[in-house]
Amino acid sequence: GETSMKVDLYTKTGTKSGQLEIAKKIFGADVNDILLAQARRVYLSNHRRAKPKSKTRGEVNGSGKKIWRQKGTGRARHGDRYANIFVGGGVAHGPTGTENFSLKMSRKMRRAAMISALSQKFEAKKTLFIKGLNEIEPKTKLAAQLLGKLNLKGKKVTVITDGENRNVWQAMRNIEKTDVVPASQLNTYQVMVGGQLMVMSEALPALEKLCFGEAKKEEQIKVEK
Repeated sequence: GETSMKVDLYTKTGTKSGQLEIAKKIFGADVNDILLAQARRVYLSNHRRAKPKSKTRGEVNGSGKKIWRQKGTGRARHGDRYANIFVGGGVAHGPTGTENFSLKMSRKMRRAAMISALSQKFEAKKTLFIKGLNEIEPKTKLAAQLLGKLNLKGKKVTVITDGENRNVWQAMRNIEKTDVVPASQLNTYQVMVGGQLMVMSEALPALEKLCFGEAKKEEQIKVEK
């Protein structure tokens, strides 16, 4: 089958300007929903902090005095009244505040999840490609005009750049619901929750590297004898 697909290419002013070939292995792959769910879980778990903490019987404020004598009262034997079976006592096996929620995902799975996420967005017609955006002046007004022209006003948009494109970032940063992420720092979760993707055509090589790693040396240069 074909290895690439043709898509419309837009300019920094929002006008159509010819077509662009994009790789099927990145934007037209089969979507693995289970892997996407896992990537989401890994991302959210890694951003989770252990906040809740309960006190054990040793940490509850109060006297350590034995509440009644050991024998002869007919009641069960107890030490102080802060044991976990008493109201106001400590908590047995509660959260400690030191839980570690971090999860890992292998590089191979991370890459496969990213490809699934990009392909899912493309399939949902939520990806558009733009060239020359790095030449935009750093003015919010221009970015707003561009989004208006592309019918994205007020929608959630993630702009994928080919590096730290300061102009793009400055033009977009004051617009609500708009994120600017360099392709090399993109993660699957951002793609999944990023709304409409605006991919700079200059960022495609970086996206390919993100999904497949560096090309092998021998693929990069034909060895000359």
